[in-house]
Amino acid sequence: MKNMSMFQKRSLEIKPVTVKKKTVLLQSNKQKQSASEIKLSFAYECNNLTGQIEWYGNIGERLGYSYAEFPETLEKWEEIIHFDDLGGLTSSIQHHLETDEPYFAKYRVRRKNGVFTYVSDCGTTLWNGSGIPYKRVGVLILHI
Repeated sequence: MKNMSMFQKRSLEIKPVTVKKKTVLLQSNKQKQSASEIKLSFAYECNNLTGQIEWYGNIGERLGYSYAEFPETLEKWEEIIHFDDLGGLTSSIQHHLETDEPYFAKYRVRRKNGVFTYVSDCGTTLWNGSGIPYKRVGVLILHI
């Protein structure tokens, strides 16, 4: 160390700090990646004519259901909505259909284990050329 230039000595002093900063940055990126893998919002399309719902994302898994168990129809979806909240959701959608404003509703759905959790649901309806509302598209956000 005696024969080192001042620059070399400073390089040695800086290296541990640089390595530490890189380590912290790597840990931060891993945390961001982990956080982004926790998906709590799910898009859906509901065919108003058939009642079929197509989900985009693993919402069923997040609620504890297997793929085969999770509701794929509007009728089955309504079965897991808390009874006290179904009227509010229906009113929100009815208001949307009358005003063409996007709908928004917060309600509870039953997880497979029987515990209810809140969701926020917002979306809009697509109308065909004859003025018939044929599809609802929206996003559901789980509150955990």
